[in-house]
Amino acid sequence: MRNIIRFPLLIMTACALISATLHAASTTPLPSPPLIRKASGKIQWTIIARKAANEANQTNAAPEANEIERVESIWTDGIGHDRVTFRNGRTQDIWYTERAYLVDAGSEVSICPTKSTGTVLGEDSSITDAARFAPLSFAGFPGVSWIALPYFDKVEAFDGVVCYHYVLNAGQEAWVNVSTSLPVAYRDGSATYVYQFGAEPGSALVLPDPVKATLDRYLKLEKRRELLKTGH
Repeated sequence: MRNIIRFPLLIMTACALISATLHAASTTPLPSPPLIRKASGKIQWTIIARKAANEANQTNAAPEANEIERVESIWTDGIGHDRVTFRNGRTQDIWYTERAYLVDAGSEVSICPTKSTGTVLGEDSSITDAARFAPLSFAGFPGVSWIALPYFDKVEAFDGVVCYHYVLNAGQEAWVNVSTSLPVAYRDGSATYVYQFGAEPGSALVLPDPVKATLDRYLKLEKRRELLKTGH
């Protein structure tokens, strides 16, 4: 008898949530610039990859080497850190500074220089390889840089959050929180990437010793090159 009573209550609750979402969608104004809020100097978020339903059911298939599970990003005052976790258990740490990006794969640390005019990512660099598979944070919020007013589709809920929905093409769409202008999720191909924002970091990031040592060697080499160019 208790289950018989509970079932209608669940239906009523679901209907109430749907009704509230539809009401919010009908009363939400159209989006206006800025469509995405810029990441602040101190911020952290996690992006979790969700497989498409038809792929998620393939439980016997072993994960591919570069198949992403999640990316944890944190930024404090110009220094950033991405920890990429792959579905096979492998992790990769990427550190961002004003002068260089550094990829810590555990056994070695590779480096990629930057310039004030933008990132310089060589085709053979580790960070370029990582960026092909992971939503990295070196350019701000990943997956939503293409959002523009012409791609606005409608207001709809994603995981219960009222969002502006944008569609670029059949394989790319994104959801932005109507209240905060922060990204909620985006879809790229067969995977959907969901944002989870954490509290503002309480302390500044500190480079691990191996990463700092690699950066220091690179900066010394760059200084030597500059001296040779100027003839000093």
